[in-house]
This record gives sequence, C-alpha cells and structure tokens, in this order.
Amino acid sequence: MIALLVLLVALLTGGIWLAALGGSLYYAMAGTALLTVALLLRSRRNAAQLLYAALLAGTAIWALWESGYD
Repeated sequence: MIALLVLLVALLTGGIWLAALGGSLYYAMAGTALLTVALLLRSRRNAAQLLYAALLAGTAIWALWESGYD
C-alpha cells in the first residue's frame, strides 16, 4: 500500500506540473486513478481491481497512440 501511495503522489504531482507546462494530461489522470484505487483498496472493494485493470489497459492504448510501434 505504501508503494502505491508513493507512486500515486509522484504521478499526480508530476502530472499536474506537466499539465501546467502545457504537456500531457495523462500522468495527472493516472495519478488520480491510482488515488481512487488506493481509496477503494483501503475500503476493500473489488472495484479497485477493475479500475486498476482499466488504468493498465488505458496506459497500453496511450503508449501505442503516443509512439506507435517504434
């Protein structure tokens, strides 16, 4: 749980900073999704697994769209 919190703080703060500089909003959205996953895990809800799976799928789609097959 601590590793998840460290990761989400890094993604959220870095993502907000990047968005403020005119960059991609992906990292801020991923940090927000991880925050929601952490809250759902804390309350022991199964929706945490579905949201995390959606985040992983979204990350794969975003990476392919951003860089293609290079």
